Amino acid sequence: MEETHILDEVQSSQKVYNETGIALGTFFGGPIATGYLFVANYKNLGKGHLSKKVWGITAVVFILYCTILFIIQEIVTINIPNVVFPIISVAIARQLFKQQQEKDVEAHIQQGGEVYSLWRAGGISFIFSLVMISIFMGGYLWYGSDRILPSTPSEEGWTVSPQEEPSSELTDPSSVVANLETRSYGEAAHVIVYNEVFFTQEKIDSIAEELTRLNFFDARNQKYIYLEKVLFDYEFSITDASANIEDKQTSLKYEQLRIDLEKFLKDGSVRVLLMDEDLEEVLGHFGEEI
Repeated sequence: MEETHILDEVQSSQKVYNETGIALGTFFGGPIATGYLFVANYKNLGKGHLSKKVWGITAVVFILYCTILFIIQEIVTINIPNVVFPIISVAIARQLFKQQQEKDVEAHIQQGGEVYSLWRAGGISFIFSLVMISIFMGGYLWYGSDRILPSTPSEEGWTVSPQEEPSSELTDPSSVVANLETRSYGEAAHVIVYNEVFFTQEKIDSIAEELTRLNFFDARNQKYIYLEKVLFDYEFSITDASANIEDKQTSLKYEQLRIDLEKFLKDGSVRVLLMDEDLEEVLGHFGEEI
């Protein structure tokens, strides 16, 4: 008997995930959830021998998924909304379902077989979303832990652009960490200090170009920025001698700056801290705490 009749040997009491369930699981749970749902279907459709193959493909796809995310966000610096990746994943999962499982699932249903509820698919996707977050956080902490060690300016030093030496405000030994880089921009020699573990030079240059476009990096008042990245969010600690925090216009200016930067970066929230000249006291903060 041909393989299309294999469902005759499968108990109709077994449940399967339909196309909508797999799409829901993929959107919230990523490629790992997709692999799990496909494997569950194969087992309940009498094709459990394909499980190892599916898991192998899932592992490769997940690695590619993470690699593409890293390249786009940290190297190429293309501003793509985060929701694009789940949408693409859902489209691919739907197509694979139509090619590999749709006929068997329809035959299963016609023979009286049941379908798992969307609540179950949603619950599974939630679990796998936590797994993905744990993997990303673990990789983030592991990647940075060997590189972010306390140091002083005399140890490995800073890479400083020839336009401007780092000011005394930014060379406090208590706040300097290894792998700091300094870039300066424009006639006023605006300074951005960042950790090369979390930012590429191209990313910092693109941020400086946007600050120039917004007229924040002007030709008169020099600005110092210490830029940090906390998971997917950004924190700008800024010293600006021309800023008067008691002036309402200053608060409006920095809140608008935060909004504009968040629109530009797109891949995370932005918080702006207006600091004193010693980078020790916060004069004003804009945006939710990261």
